Amino acid sequence: MILMETIDAKTIKESIFISSVYFYGEETFEINLVTSPDYFGRHALSIETLGDGYEMEFTGMNG
Repeated sequence: MILMETIDAKTIKESIFISSVYFYGEETFEINLVTSPDYFGRHALSIETLGDGYEMEFTGMNG
């Protein structure tokens, strides 16, 4: 499906949910976000935390 119309920020925010969480040791983990309906073309947004400061970083799209 190709999205052919503009979507407002509120609609996108309300469609996002966590699809998975992966833990890599005690201080690092990854959260994958998807939308329903699927606005990202079967991809997940990947966010990772690094170190004991829990700084978050967008690491790309998976899928």
